[in-house]
Amino acid sequence: RSMAKYMAEHGAHNIVLLSRSGGGKEMVEQLEKEIGCPDLNIRVTKCDASDERQVRELVKDCARDMPSICGVIHAAMVLRDVLLESMSFTDFSQVIQPKFAGAWNVHNVLSDTGANLDYFVVLSSAAGILGSRGQGAYAAANTFLDSFVQYRVRN
Repeated sequence: RSMAKYMAEHGAHNIVLLSRSGGGKEMVEQLEKEIGCPDLNIRVTKCDASDERQVRELVKDCARDMPSICGVIHAAMVLRDVLLESMSFTDFSQVIQPKFAGAWNVHNVLSDTGANLDYFVVLSSAAGILGSRGQGAYAAANTFLDSFVQYRVRN
């Protein structure tokens, strides 16, 4: 919410927020009221970025009735603190997929469309460098994001 508000205050007119659970009309109205920008076009869309098919559908939908995508802020996060010795694959996957697969899918889908992005921001965490008790999967996901940004810079 605060990122959308900041972007609108600094000139963004079209903002699409993705949420695995969706947002609904009430959330959009609340955001529009909170942001207070009359010419703002904001959408809260149900989309699991870790599912490439959903990302492709979203990009197609946006291309139909919105200006070209010029930037991405990837802020996906799931926290599930579990010590490594107790962590199941499901625990690991549920934490890592939104950050890892989400960033990778958005990158690939937009690359496939030839999108000319001004920015691709990922919200990482110091946990990727410093670690944090019970957050092995979260640390791994953020370490991936740090490397992913370097990959994007080089390519």
